[in-house]
Amino acid sequence: MDKVYAKKQFLDHKQLFKDLKLGKNVTNILNSCSDTELDLILKVLHLIGDSQIHVLRKHEQALKRKEKKLAELGSRTYFRALMKTNRQNKLKVVKQFLSVLPFLAESLFF
Repeated sequence: MDKVYAKKQFLDHKQLFKDLKLGKNVTNILNSCSDTELDLILKVLHLIGDSQIHVLRKHEQALKRKEKKLAELGSRTYFRALMKTNRQNKLKVVKQFLSVLPFLAESLFF
């Protein structure tokens, strides 16, 4: 994903990231998000796992626990296979990052 397209996608779905940043009812937010928004969250997680998006230093400690899962998601072959699966599998993967999603949303915009 090139930078211009990524910025456009982030701006188009900024309300989603704002809601995630607040950290309230994250499970409900994920369950009610569209397939496009779910794919965008997975792309952000992939880019963080691939070290193309850097997180704020103050949140690096919280991400240490999820480092192995992020590294797996950073793999292109795993990511491509995941993007071809159904919504339930995608939600299952994203829900593994429930505790760090507010930090990731903050790293993108704030």
